[in-house]
Amino acid sequence: MGFMNYNGVMFGNGMSLNLLQQLKSLVPKDKQYLLDINDFLKFWIKGKISQREEKIFYTSLYGNKKDKWKFFELLKDKVALYYETYDADIEYTLGALLFIESEYKEIILFFPAIYNIWYIILSDYLKYLDLKSKIIGYYQSVIRVTGNPQYIWTTNFDLFAESIEPEHIHGRFLPKIRTYEDVVYKMINNGANYYFKYIWGHNGIGKLNNIQQVMKFGDYKNFFDFDFFFDNCISMDKMLIYGMGFRKSGFTEDLRTAYPKYNKAAFGAIIDEHVLMRIKGMQDLGILNQVDFTYYNDEEKRHFEEVTEAVMIKKYDLIKCQDFRFSIL
Repeated sequence: MGFMNYNGVMFGNGMSLNLLQQLKSLVPKDKQYLLDINDFLKFWIKGKISQREEKIFYTSLYGNKKDKWKFFELLKDKVALYYETYDADIEYTLGALLFIESEYKEIILFFPAIYNIWYIILSDYLKYLDLKSKIIGYYQSVIRVTGNPQYIWTTNFDLFAESIEPEHIHGRFLPKIRTYEDVVYKMINNGANYYFKYIWGHNGIGKLNNIQQVMKFGDYKNFFDFDFFFDNCISMDKMLIYGMGFRKSGFTEDLRTAYPKYNKAAFGAIIDEHVLMRIKGMQDLGILNQVDFTYYNDEEKRHFEEVTEAVMIKKYDLIKCQDFRFSIL
């Protein structure tokens, strides 16, 4: 596919996965576990990460306190138990367990920090390998291939794309963490409940509710870019959504036997469906004409057909993500 002309682009984790896959051949094999959070955590629980990485992990959670190693090891044990039980994508599965009483509540509480720490360790190593120009070149190719869009949004927390200045509609990682408290945006109910500096959850409705709660605080714009959801002065003929799978929410797994509608993508059971709801709203308002979604394989294409039917997206097209030749070269 040649160059396309989009007024707006939104990208998700698939964009970062593509980047890291292209960088993989430039990373020594014994350090490639850093390219995936699940691999990184599996190496951590087996004592296979470097001493430097272990120190960054510890100090990012506990600062300079020397008496927290017991808690650090207990957290490691909990993560080990998780992978013994699930051996699956930790972000997706923890999102499904958010409102279930389980033995993983400590991991759920610490996960926003753990996720950010993994990114810090990975990005520092990529800088050490002098790959910054490759990363910048990759995102410049995104701009070039998509026709220099006016609007750029991302659901990603990572900061790989900062050279093209995307708006982070779910918040962004911190480039450095001194203690766990750094990732906490606000504490409420005397510290019983937290809002983090990133929006994550079990489904799109939960994330939208989180966004609405966060917006009650006067300084939310210091950490979040929510204009995508509420700015009706946006005007687009065509928008691209790249690398967002809109998977079925993990928490619906137990519902599918009892409620057959959840065997298909159903409203209320789609990750990031709040984004889809906004797209439908934009089309209804006449501020967006067409949206193109990228898919990876035929199975995901069928899923997108279910998703667009469930949310009633009017005008859309489905395009293979491989047709977009974003490159580090």
